[in-house]
Amino acid sequence: MIRGFYVVGCLGLDLFAPVQVRLWFPGQDILVLPPVVAAIVALAYGEWRLYRRLWPRPRRPGVIDMRDLQRHR
Repeated sequence: MIRGFYVVGCLGLDLFAPVQVRLWFPGQDILVLPPVVAAIVALAYGEWRLYRRLWPRPRRPGVIDMRDLQRHR
């Protein structure tokens, strides 16, 4: 459930931050849009890295060679 809150919060931030910036600076899309796009991409990358650090992928067990087990008996 915590993962879901994190993902929904990140999506909300990524979607509504550009809208808020556009409302703060109306009519200046040419000046504001490129830095906002770069900031959103950097923010999304940081969110993904933090997600992977907080919840790493489970490790899959490695392949065991059965011939090695028979040799040691």
